[in-house]
Amino acid sequence: MSKGKNSFNRDARKFGFYAVAGISVAAILGFRKLADELLLPPLTKDYSGEILGIDPQSKTITTTSDGVFGLEGRYGLFHSHDHGYLKIGKIIESGPGFVQRELIRSYGAVPSVGSKIANTGYFYQSPSELDLSYEKVEIDGPLGTYPAWAFTGNSSPTWVIQVHGRAANKSEGLRMVPLIEKLGFNSLLVSYRNDPEAPKSTDGRYALGSSEWEDVHAAMLWALSRGAKRIYLAGWSMGGSIAIQTLLRSELSPYVKGVILESAVGSWKQLCQEQLSRRGMPAILCAGASTLLNSPLHRLLGVDNPINFKDVDIVQNAEKYSVPILALHSIDDQYVPSAAIEQLARKRSDIVSLKLWKNAGHTRLWNYDSDLWEQQITEWFGENS
Repeated sequence: MSKGKNSFNRDARKFGFYAVAGISVAAILGFRKLADELLLPPLTKDYSGEILGIDPQSKTITTTSDGVFGLEGRYGLFHSHDHGYLKIGKIIESGPGFVQRELIRSYGAVPSVGSKIANTGYFYQSPSELDLSYEKVEIDGPLGTYPAWAFTGNSSPTWVIQVHGRAANKSEGLRMVPLIEKLGFNSLLVSYRNDPEAPKSTDGRYALGSSEWEDVHAAMLWALSRGAKRIYLAGWSMGGSIAIQTLLRSELSPYVKGVILESAVGSWKQLCQEQLSRRGMPAILCAGASTLLNSPLHRLLGVDNPINFKDVDIVQNAEKYSVPILALHSIDDQYVPSAAIEQLARKRSDIVSLKLWKNAGHTRLWNYDSDLWEQQITEWFGENS
């Protein structure tokens, strides 16, 4: 073989090596970006709406009507870069591109026309707004001290422990507290690792329930020390995954008598694929990211410990559940599709009570129709407490 041909072959092999290496690096970077979207809370809220008009005299506000801004019901609006907050109510008038609603109350910065707004289903921001007796408590957990709100106005051995969702906080669960109080139970709204107010994990990333359950376990220990003998877990969105992981992994699970899943993530794999599909991206990226997350190379995606999508999949673990489950979900949920929860209900029709909604969106069922939401939960507790 000629010297020139040998040189050509060496150059070709070198080119091939660098090409494969380049493709591998690009793939890992793509998987890392996808993993970050799932595991890191967004730094800012979705300020995609705008105030078009405001009338303090008539107590009305007019906003853009796209998406969640045009839904019936009661909501909260952040404005002025989170320095202002508005409670808004029923729709008075609507038309192309706008909706006028009742303005219930304003907190913080004064709203103005042209201000960008972010919609939230929280409605209540502070437990003081509920006019119920409560305590700000500190729960000792595996990473440090976790703030929580305890509503113990009832001398009841039954407690409902609420777990908020991804990029949310304890305020998410305040909507349920008055109902739980009315039913005669006590409430505990908890925080977990990587919340702004709670201890951080070393990687600063969510683990989709595979580690956060330990923080809920600590909250259960605290509730038991305060007289709890029966516990119900209620999880919002990702909080549903955390609640189910607590049920499956905690040695205290015999105290758990039921679980409420509100707009819960039934399958992280399906959620990942759905979100990519809506962006016109190949679903196979989810398979690559999930494989890396559960491999010795997991640190390339920024996580300290492997995450197994199957382990945190509510549907795939369906046969392991032995307590009643109430699942509330809207079929038009644009963030967490209802398909996985519907599959869970089919698999475990013996213990899962599924209530499907329309037009309510993600974690905004109470906001859309609080009477119906409370009726469904009340009836379920009547059958399972």
